[in-house]
Amino acid sequence: RDCARRAGDAMNVPVDTGVTHKVVFLEQNWALDRDVDYLVFVGVDGGGTATNCLVWVVDAEKHAAGAFDLDTGIGVAATARCMTGAANANSAGMDKAVANVTTAIGLAVEKVFESFNEDVDTKYRPQAAAAGLFQLGQVNLPYGPDETAASGRKRKNAPPQRTARFRLAGVTLGLAGCDSAASAELWRDRLLLDEAGILSDTLVVDSDAVIALARATKGKARGGAVIIAGTGTVAFAVSHDGKSKARTQGFGPAFNDVGSGHWLGSKVLECTARALDGRLPHNIFEGIANGNMFEGITNGYLNDAEKIVARAALKHIGITTSVTTTEGDAVDMFEYQCVKARGNCREDIIKWAYKDGPSPAWDKVASLAPILFARWGKERTRFYVDRILNEAARGLASALYNAIERVTRKGTNEFTVALVGGTLTYDVYRAKVIEHVKTLFEGGVNSVTFYDDPCSGKGVDVGGPSAGAVEMSVRSFEAYVAQNPGQNVFRDLA
Repeated sequence: RDCARRAGDAMNVPVDTGVTHKVVFLEQNWALDRDVDYLVFVGVDGGGTATNCLVWVVDAEKHAAGAFDLDTGIGVAATARCMTGAANANSAGMDKAVANVTTAIGLAVEKVFESFNEDVDTKYRPQAAAAGLFQLGQVNLPYGPDETAASGRKRKNAPPQRTARFRLAGVTLGLAGCDSAASAELWRDRLLLDEAGILSDTLVVDSDAVIALARATKGKARGGAVIIAGTGTVAFAVSHDGKSKARTQGFGPAFNDVGSGHWLGSKVLECTARALDGRLPHNIFEGIANGNMFEGITNGYLNDAEKIVARAALKHIGITTSVTTTEGDAVDMFEYQCVKARGNCREDIIKWAYKDGPSPAWDKVASLAPILFARWGKERTRFYVDRILNEAARGLASALYNAIERVTRKGTNEFTVALVGGTLTYDVYRAKVIEHVKTLFEGGVNSVTFYDDPCSGKGVDVGGPSAGAVEMSVRSFEAYVAQNPGQNVFRDLA
C-alpha cells in the first residue's frame, strides 16, 4: 500500500486501443435502495497466448459479515471479464505484455461502471469512474434524483440521493514467465510507478501456476499441485504447511517442455516437413531390415496419417495443397509426385515459420496443437495421434509427480491437483493426463484428488485461474484489514 501511495499522481491505467480485446459483462445485482460500499477485486491470468482479467465487485457489508461466496455469487454485485493478448514478457516482450495486462484491467473495470450506469444516473462516464478508482483507490458515485431545487431549497417529498462508494481492495496477477522475485518486482514497478499507477490496497504479482493452485485450494495455494499446459507448460506443487515449493518444466520451448501446446505444435510441424519431403517415418527401415512386415505396414499407415495431418496444418497456415496439372485437372500434391508444388509449399512454410525472427513465435506454433486433438477420433489418424498424445501426457504426469515428491513431508499426503490450460480443455488429452498421473501415484505414499471447477459448464465464465487470482486478492485484502484493526478502508472524498 505504501508503494501504491507513491503512484497517486501517476497516469491512469492505460487502455491501448491497438490491443485486440474482448469484454464480457457476466452478471449484476446492484443494491439501489441504500447507500452502499463496494469492494473491487481484480484477478489476472496472463498466459503465453492470452490475458484473462476477471473483476468481482463485492458488497462490503456482506463481505464483513462473511455472507458472500464467489462461486455462488452470494454478496457479489457485479462481474466482468476482459480478454487480450499474451502476457508472458519472455515471449511477447515486456512492453507488449504490460499493454495487454493494463488494457484488460482497464476495460474490465470500465465495463463494471458501464453496468452501474445502466441501472442508475451517476453523471459519470465509465472511463472517468475507472480512472478515479485507479488514481485514488476509491471513487464515490452519487446517484438518483437531486434533492435540491434550482433555488437551493430542498424539494418536498424528493426521494433521497444515494451514494455508492467503490474501493479498489485487491489486485492479483498470475503471469506466465514470472517465476522469480526480480521479475515480480519489475511488474510491480511497471504497474505502480512507471505508467499504470494502480492505487490498490493490495497488489500481488506471482506466476500463473500459483493462481491456478489458489483456485483449487480456495485461495490458500498450499497442499496441492497444478499442471498448466497451454502454449507452454509447468508443474507446480506446494506442501501443506506452505514452506516447500517445487516447480518442474516451465523452461520454455528452447528446452522442449514435453506436453505443452508448443511441443504438440512442433510435432505437427515435424510431421509436415516429413510429408513435404516424402520421407518415411524413421523407424520403417528398422522394421524392413528385421523382416517385420507388420512394422512395414504400420509405418505405411503412419506415412499416410502424416500426410493427412500435414494437409490440415498447411490449411491452418493458409497454404493450399491443391495444384492444377498441365491437363487442367485439380489434384492434391500429396497424392501425386508434384515436385515443383512441394518445393513452393516448402518455401511458403519456411517463410511463415521465420517471418518474425530466427525462431517461430511460440503462440503460432502452439496454434497447430488442436489439429492433433481433432484428428484423434478419425480412423486414418487415430493410432498416429494417439502415440503423440500419450508421450505428451506421460511428460506432464512425470513433471507433476516429480514436483509433488519434492515437497512431500513424512507420512501420507493427499494433494489436490488442478489441470488447467488451453490444451487440457480437450477431453481426450485431459483424460490421458489423468490416467498417467493415477498410474504414477498408484500404491505410493502420496495420493491425488483432481479438482473440478464448480463454475465450469455453467455457461458463464466466472471460474478458472483468473478466479483463483480474485480469491488471492480477497485473502490479501483480509490480511491487510487484520493488520490494521479499527481502520475504515472507505473514506469521504472531496
